[in-house]
Amino acid sequence: MSEVIDFENEIPDEEREMGSFNHSLTQSNLTSLLHNDERFTTLVEFSLEPSKIDLSQFDLKAKDELKPDVCVYTNPPTVEPPDDLVKTTQMPDLAIEILSPLQTVSELISKLKAYFALSVKSCWLVSVHPETTLKIPKLKLWTPKNGHLGVQSFSFGSVSGWTLVIPATQSITVFSQSKRYKTFGTDTTIEIIDEIMDICLPIAKVFKIPSKKVMSEPKLGLVSTPNVLNISISSSW
Repeated sequence: MSEVIDFENEIPDEEREMGSFNHSLTQSNLTSLLHNDERFTTLVEFSLEPSKIDLSQFDLKAKDELKPDVCVYTNPPTVEPPDDLVKTTQMPDLAIEILSPLQTVSELISKLKAYFALSVKSCWLVSVHPETTLKIPKLKLWTPKNGHLGVQSFSFGSVSGWTLVIPATQSITVFSQSKRYKTFGTDTTIEIIDEIMDICLPIAKVFKIPSKKVMSEPKLGLVSTPNVLNISISSSW
């Protein structure tokens, strides 16, 4: 199933981080796989307090929240019930960002730089996109009226739009620093390896789509019943 993105219409900021089926499924798979490791505590979309740094140096707005899709802690914040915590200054050991359909890689790279500035040890950038069709609007051109170069008089025209098809991608890039990273893709990789966190995960399970379960029809069988005495009553008029 392919996805169509129309660049002719501007995308509101509040919609850029909107998730999708692939985004949510990958987030769930990663959380489950890492949560099964007793060394880690995983928190989903938990807000981090970035007051120690100026986010503008990473081209992030002051109002922007630092909320990784998955936070992984070896020593998580402690909260005593019934108290709760909506934001923390304690940074995770690993921050994972999953690319949403309307986000750009550069946006998430800016966040990863901020995480490292806040002493996060390792960061993952996860790309899980279906085949995507980009619809680029008409290109407007100025052309000479008489077809000769160097003419001062121009007319305004346009050419038809372009359609660009981007193949499906499934990859995880593991950053140990903002400029030190390694990419693991499903086409060439069996396992994702994070040496900083000592993590090794089968990449197929990260992007695994659950198969449809077919409900079997209940089997009909004979049910034994106690003997029943049938009494028939006849009458004549």
